[in-house]
Amino acid sequence: MQIFNTIPTTTIIQKKLQESFPDFFWDIDTNKLDLKDHYKLIITQIINYGSVQTIRQVFQLYSREAIRQTLKHPIRGSWFPKTYKAFCNLFNVESDKSAVNVMCVRKEKARDKGKEFFKNL
Repeated sequence: MQIFNTIPTTTIIQKKLQESFPDFFWDIDTNKLDLKDHYKLIITQIINYGSVQTIRQVFQLYSREAIRQTLKHPIRGSWFPKTYKAFCNLFNVESDKSAVNVMCVRKEKARDKGKEFFKNL
């Protein structure tokens, strides 16, 4: 599988993306991140937390197949639910429930249940 796109400006995109790493990887040493070896982590974090501009940079740098593989075989519990579902739909990939961060899933509140009960009275 080819990880990177083969366009002449990839080195410029790589530098821009690496400059923005501290914004997305606040919990790890960004000097140790390798664009090739850690592509799944980089794609996941930037799609989850990035702006339109940084997501475009990811799409320019990484091949469509690398992004598809990141969605097909996700890092467990690393995706925001709506983001993951949207990008799975965009890339025509069947979603994997283990990819979603359960802390981001909104649960029905007790007060919402009470409202349902009083509607019937």
